[in-house]
This record gives sequence, structure tokens and C-alpha cells, in this order.
Amino acid sequence: MVAIVVPPPEIVMVAQCNSMTQDNKSSTNNSLILPNDYQNYTNEYQEQGLALGSYFWIYIFSQIPGGIFAKKYGAKLVFGMGNLLSALLGGPVGIGLTYPISALIINLLGWEAVFYFGSLIGIIWYLAWYFLAFDTPMEHPRISEKERTYILNNLETSVDYSGENKSVPWRKVFTSVPFLTLLIANWAACMGFYVLIMETPTYLAQVHGWSMNETGILSAFPNFSTMIFGWLAAQFCDWLIRTEKMTITNTRKLAMFCALGMPAIMIFGLSFSGCHPIIAIFFLTSAFTVFGAISSSFANIVDISPNYASILLGITGFVANTCGFISPLFVGLMINNNQTIERWQLVFITTAIILGVGSFSYQMWGTAELQSWNNYQSITSNDNTEIIENKLNSKRKKLSSDEETIILE
Repeated sequence: MVAIVVPPPEIVMVAQCNSMTQDNKSSTNNSLILPNDYQNYTNEYQEQGLALGSYFWIYIFSQIPGGIFAKKYGAKLVFGMGNLLSALLGGPVGIGLTYPISALIINLLGWEAVFYFGSLIGIIWYLAWYFLAFDTPMEHPRISEKERTYILNNLETSVDYSGENKSVPWRKVFTSVPFLTLLIANWAACMGFYVLIMETPTYLAQVHGWSMNETGILSAFPNFSTMIFGWLAAQFCDWLIRTEKMTITNTRKLAMFCALGMPAIMIFGLSFSGCHPIIAIFFLTSAFTVFGAISSSFANIVDISPNYASILLGITGFVANTCGFISPLFVGLMINNNQTIERWQLVFITTAIILGVGSFSYQMWGTAELQSWNNYQSITSNDNTEIIENKLNSKRKKLSSDEETIILE
């Protein structure tokens, strides 16, 4: 997204906090140095919001079909092809590397090169995925028998490997309180994450006057802290479950509080950081870091329904990723032609409230209990006929028994 939208070259970036003026052309530390071919870009933030969110207009509609196809054809094929197509069409690099590498490539080779580089990385990833990933433990050629047995024994009977084509209990899914609660929490998490990941460079440039290279480096650091914290949180959650220090439900709730509740507090603090860049970076980095715990709460989909996890993930992805175009439109509406600290404060406070609501709802109604509809069986026409015949036979036997009772009396 860094390579898509930039301010127009005829206006040097004005940072509110250091009171720069557009006439101060000699400033190099706090202004963006832009290539000459950017002269046709607009500074309308509502239009920038449309550009930033355009990727998600089509992306969200691939989520539910992707989940259905993954259940039918296997996650390896669907997930792998999805990432390969993304790479061929111009996919991103890892989030943590995107900002600094994109800034460097733009300055050296131009903005087009960012997409070529991302596509190359995506193709290399697909080749590794194709030869190393497998759908089930039974298909993996290099797994030991001990590990295969361990995985299958721990899955017990909650996962069906029969390959039978079972219909999806759509009504039960969309009336399931645990799933709807998870849906709300994930939407809130994505809203908060997308606001930060998409708008942080603009905020740092507009309010604190940082250049593209500076925002690229400083925007990348929190993503690495997210990755590290996510790994540590996953290890800790596994330990809690393995040692039975906490139930799976309470462990998921703890992870969700870290991923939503704590960022809500940090982003609320960010909204009052004013013209203090060190404080702003502290709250930004802290919010990004604790977001990493979301990886430990994503497993909740598998907890409640492992048989339909791919479909639930598709539905969740569809709903949650609407934030991809809602968040930039929202921010664009808030700060369009009025990039002040007060406007950004309103953006961050609203984001904090959304995260807080998502966290509260999950703490109240979230659960890791296996849902009854996980073992839902489809009924074919032959099965239906057999069931009806059994019911009729049962009624006949009951009638015959009643008649015999009457005769004896």
C-alpha cells in the first residue's frame, strides 16, 4: 500500500507539530522527496481511501468460496493457488518488511518495482508450499509414524477424515452464539489493525513530519515486535493448556484480551500523545506488539468446529476483511483536508472503542467448546427414504401392539 498513494510533489509535506510551512522548501528532514512522475497524484484523502481499500473489494469475495473449496479439495491446493495468483497479479511482501523495503525500492527503482519484487517472493513461496505442505497427516511422506499417531489420537473423533461430502449446516452456523461472537471479535481486531497498518505512515508524516524513509523504517519495527510477541504468546498459551493451568476457553479469552483489549488501551493513549513522537511511537509499538496474540485466538475456529473450520474461516475472512476498505474510507472521511491532531485523535479514539467492544463481547460469550453441529450429517434421498420407512414401520408396530391390547381386554 505504500507504493500506491503519495502526496503531490508541488506541496512539501507540512507537519503540524513542527509548524512547517509550504514555503520552507529547504527542509529535508521533515519533507517528502518525491519523483517527478508523481505529479498526477491527488492529495484528497477520501480518494486515497478508495485506492487503499480497492484491493479488498474483490478479495473479500474469495473468502467463503475459498473455505468451501478448501473443505472439498484440500487446503494445500486452495491456499497455495490463492497465494500464487496473488503473487502473479502483484502480491505483497511480508508486512514487517513491506515498509522499509518498499521505501528503498521506490527511491532506487521506482514504485513499479515494488510489485515485481513482491510477486517474485510469492512465486518462490508457492514452490516451497507445493512440495512441502500436505492436507492431512496420512498424506505426509516424511512424517514419522509416532508423530502421525500422536496427531490423530489427539484429534480424537472431532475431525472427520472419511472424505464424505457432508452438507454445511448453514442455519446452525449463522445462529451459533460462539461463532457470531468470534465473528464480531475478529472484525474489531481487523478494524484496529488495518487502521494502524494503513494509516500509520500518513499519521507520522502529517503530524510529526517524518519522511518516507523514516516512516518506512519506523512502521516496520512494530510488525517485527508483533511477530515475536505472537510466537511467545502461542508458546505461553500452549503451556497453559498443556499443564491445565487454564481451560482452553479461558486461554482463548486471555489471548483475545491481549489482542483486542490491550491495543484498545494503547490506541486510546496514542490519541492523547499530541506532539510527542517518542510517546506516540511507544503507544504505536505497544499496540502492534500485543496484536500478535491474535494468532492464539484464531484457533478458536478449530475449537468449536474442526470439520467446518475452513468454511468458518472463510466467513470470518469475508466479514473481517471488509475493514480493508472501510478503515481507509473512515480515516479519509475524518481527516480529509483537515489533517490536524484533533482529527487524528478522533480516529484513534473511535478505533479504541471498536476494539474494546470486540474484546468485551468475546469475554462475555466466547467459548472453545465443541459445537453440536460439528458432527452434522447430510441426508441423501436414499437415506431420507429409509428414515421415512423406519418411522412408518415403527408406527405400524405400535398400532399392531395397540390392537392386540384392545383384543385382550
